[in-house]
Amino acid sequence: MDDQQENSPLPLIILIIGLSLVLGCTIWSGAMFFLYNGSIIYGVIGGVCLGATYSFGKQLWAQFAAKKNSR
Repeated sequence: MDDQQENSPLPLIILIIGLSLVLGCTIWSGAMFFLYNGSIIYGVIGGVCLGATYSFGKQLWAQFAAKKNSR
């Protein structure tokens, strides 16, 4: 049994939708953080969303780099 199968990349539209949703959540939680004078809950939500934004961005970059190298 070979457990090291390569996973197919996510479709580009899923990555773009996910990135836009996470960016919206980041902006919302940042606004709430400043509106409620630094509430820790909104800070945590913003931090998690910022990490997810980075992850989506890295996946998008990897797909574009792979397409560019395959030419």
